[in-house]
Amino acid sequence: MIDLIVLTGNWWTPIQRPTAFTNYSQLANGNFLLQVICDPQFTFQLQASTNLFDWVTLLTTNTAGTNFTFIDAEAATNKWRYYRMR
Repeated sequence: MIDLIVLTGNWWTPIQRPTAFTNYSQLANGNFLLQVICDPQFTFQLQASTNLFDWVTLLTTNTAGTNFTFIDAEAATNKWRYYRMR
């Protein structure tokens, strides 16, 4: 028997499309540009890591549209930088 179910986020609306990085590039000044496509009704976290173990949230968003652009100004100070959306 289930005593308690905990749901977080906008669980009542199914995801229409998977979240994906659609474009990314290193800019001339060393910053890193990411373009992301996602469903607007959900809250997402864009996270970065230098070692794939420790992750830092760069942005928490619930976009009004289906895509957004993020420029990481701290990318120029890191030799390696990995990104993920959660």
